[in-house]
Amino acid sequence: GLNALSGLLVSLAPFGKFSSYLSQQLVLLYRFSATIINNLNR
Repeated sequence: GLNALSGLLVSLAPFGKFSSYLSQQLVLLYRFSATIINNLNR
């Protein structure tokens, strides 16, 4: 019931933090590669 649901949320919390961290890294990587590509195209 409710206990299992809260246990599921607790187990998913680190994954949520990890996925948000991962998406931040992907955005940074995308911006970085876009900057490099812009410099190459000059």
